[in-house]
Amino acid sequence: SLCIFLEKNDKKTFLRRFAGIPYVLVEDRSEDGEGSSVITDNYGGMYRVAEHLVRDHGCRSLTYLAGPKGNTDADERLSAVWDVMKKYMLPFTEENIRYGDYSTSVETQAEELFAHFPTMDGMLCANDMMASTVSKVCERHGRTVGKDIAVTGFDDDSQLAPYMEPPLTTVRQNAYSMGMMALHKAVALCRGEKPEPALDEARLVVRASC
Repeated sequence: SLCIFLEKNDKKTFLRRFAGIPYVLVEDRSEDGEGSSVITDNYGGMYRVAEHLVRDHGCRSLTYLAGPKGNTDADERLSAVWDVMKKYMLPFTEENIRYGDYSTSVETQAEELFAHFPTMDGMLCANDMMASTVSKVCERHGRTVGKDIAVTGFDDDSQLAPYMEPPLTTVRQNAYSMGMMALHKAVALCRGEKPEPALDEARLVVRASC
């Protein structure tokens, strides 16, 4: 199963249709112990990029454009942002967060964050597509990304992140590595081996947007 399930209920409904069949989830977690899973280190990756803005760039007024509530990736990334803000004792509440759907259709959410935090020095985004929209909204507000405000993403979309203006600081998911790991997990299940989870490294990629 190549995910991503936007909500955990979607995953449960899907898996019930194939009850009793061994499975491997890619980009999600198996919660019933009957299947294997391969997922990016969402928490670790987002923690690194959030801490990078705070520790290395001195950002003190941050907002977060999160993924959809109840989504595994989104929940793990949001948890990391909360933990970094707590570690550095920065002002951060639910008002600092808006929720998108991982698409580019997040202008409303970005504008709401600007309305509440017009002088913010950084906006973290849960993926690159939403970050691309945020960059355009920043321009409309007269804020130069990489100078007046830091913008970051997650995924390192090879068709998007390196070619944005400026190129996007983000977190790299290694699709090749996850595909290979998933294939090994599938073969293991065919051999009757016990289902197991796998966590793939998520690496910080620093570019000019911060």
